Amino acid sequence: MNKSLRIGIDVGGTNTDLVLLDRKNTVLLSTKITAQKGVFQGIQQALALAFNKLKEQKANLDCICIGTTHATNALLEGKNLLKIGVLRIGSTMKKALPPAYTFPKHLQSLICGVKTIRGGHYIDGRKIEPLVLEEAEIAISDLIKFGAQGIAICGTFSPLYPEQENLIAQYIQKKHPTIAITCSHVVGGIGFLSRENSTICNTALQKILRETFEYLQTYIQRTYNTTCPLYFVQNNGTTISFEEAFTNPITTIAAGPANSLMGGSLLQQEYPNAIIVDIGGTSTDIGCIKDGHPKQSFNGNAIGGITLSTTMADLISLSIGGGSVITFNKNYENILIGPDSIARALPEKAMAFGGSTLTLFDCAVKMNLIPELSEQTVSISPMLADKVLFHTAEVIVKQLKQLQLQVPNAPIIVVGGSSFLAHYLQKLQPKEKYIIPKQGATANAFGAACARISGSIDETVSLQNQETAIERLAQKAIKKACAAGACPKTITIVSTEIIPYGYSTDAKARVLITAAGTIF
Repeated sequence: MNKSLRIGIDVGGTNTDLVLLDRKNTVLLSTKITAQKGVFQGIQQALALAFNKLKEQKANLDCICIGTTHATNALLEGKNLLKIGVLRIGSTMKKALPPAYTFPKHLQSLICGVKTIRGGHYIDGRKIEPLVLEEAEIAISDLIKFGAQGIAICGTFSPLYPEQENLIAQYIQKKHPTIAITCSHVVGGIGFLSRENSTICNTALQKILRETFEYLQTYIQRTYNTTCPLYFVQNNGTTISFEEAFTNPITTIAAGPANSLMGGSLLQQEYPNAIIVDIGGTSTDIGCIKDGHPKQSFNGNAIGGITLSTTMADLISLSIGGGSVITFNKNYENILIGPDSIARALPEKAMAFGGSTLTLFDCAVKMNLIPELSEQTVSISPMLADKVLFHTAEVIVKQLKQLQLQVPNAPIIVVGGSSFLAHYLQKLQPKEKYIIPKQGATANAFGAACARISGSIDETVSLQNQETAIERLAQKAIKKACAAGACPKTITIVSTEIIPYGYSTDAKARVLITAAGTIF
C-alpha cells in the first residue's frame, strides 16, 4: 500500500518555503527558495522538488495547503487591485466620512464612485427607510459607468439584518455577473467604517488572488497529473477551499504569521501554551499560542495603515529580519536596523556573499552563527557585529515582554530563517526557556501542511437563549468543515468567541465559531 503524504507551502515576501510530511508529521523534505523571480517561479521550483520526492517514495498526495502574503503585499503595494464602487444603504450615511477616508493616499484612488441609497436599519431592527430596488439598480449602473470593477455593499447594522445587502448582491450577480461583489455583513462586525474598509479591500483583492492561484491550480493538475485538493490557510491557522479564498481573500491576509505560530507550536507539541517568535528575512512576528491555537485579535486590526474589522492572529510585528540593512553614524554609534531590507537580494548584495551592503545576516556570519559561511568575508570587527546583534535582540525583547505578561512562564519558541538571534535573546533573558526547533527555519510551511480543514461561522444573533443559539451555530460550523473535506470523526470545535453588542434589546452578539478536522 502506497504512503499518503501532504505538502505545505508558505509564500512569503522573501522566500517560498515547502515541506513534505507523512501522516505522522515526519518531515521528508524541507526547502526554502528565495523569491527573486516572482511568486509563481518560487512555487514551481519547490513543487518540482516535492513531486520528485513523492515519486521516489512511491507515495500518494493527500492535499496541498498554501499560506501566502500575496493579498497583503498587493494592498501594501497598491498593485493589481480592482477599482471599487461603494454602495451605502441608509440615508443616514450621507453625512458620514467618505469611503477610504483613512486609507493611505496611494490606495484612496481605488474608489471610483460612491452612491448612498435609501434603506438600512437601526440597531433594534426598525427600518430607517424601505429599500427601493429600482434606486439601487440606477446607483449600481452609475458606479459601473464610473469604472467600477467591483461593488462594495455596506448597509447600516447589516451584520444584524443582512437581507437588504443580500437582495442587492443577487441583483448584481444576475444583471452584471462579471462584477466582483462583497456584502459587508460577510466580512466584518457591527462598526460601519472598519467594516466598510474590510468590504472595499476584500472586493479589490478578488482578481489578483484568483488569477494567480487558479493558474497554479491548473499548472499542478496538468504538470503532475494530480487532482488532490488544494487549500488556502486563513487568518486563524486553519484552511478554507480555494473558491472560498477567492471570494473572501481578506480571510487570508494574515495567513503567513498564523502559519508560523501554528508551525512553531506543532514542532514543540509538548507546550500547548507558548510564545512564538518568527524572525524572517524582512520582518519579525511575535504571537501567543494558547491551548494549541493562535491567540486572535477581533478589533482594531490594521494592514498597511487600513483599520479592518477582520479577525486575525494577535501579533506584534517588527521590521527586523536577516536582510535588514544596518547603518551607523560616523562613530559607529546609534545603530539603525532597517527598515530597508535586501532579503530577496541577499545572495547578490550582502557582504557575506561578496556584496557591499551590511545586513543583520552578515553580523551573524561574523559571529560564526552561520557555520557554513566564513566570517572572513564580512569586513567589520567582531565587536561591532556583536554590538549590532545585541542591540537587535534588545529591541525584540522589549516587545516580547508585553506578551510574557499574558502567558507567564511560557517557553519561547524561535523559528524562521533568522533564528540565529535566539542566542542573543537567551543572553538577555537567561532565566527564560528558549527553544529552536529542528525544522524551525521552515516552521511556516510546516504549519501550513498541518493546518486542519475548517468551517467557520461569523454571525450576529440573539443570545436570549444562549445555549441553543451557540449549539446551532456550532453544528453549522461542523457541517461546513465536513463539506470542505475534513474527516467527520476528527472534527472538533477549536474556537468560540462571543462579542456582545450594547444598546440591543434582545442580547445581540457577534459569534465566531470555528470547527476543524484533518483530511484523514
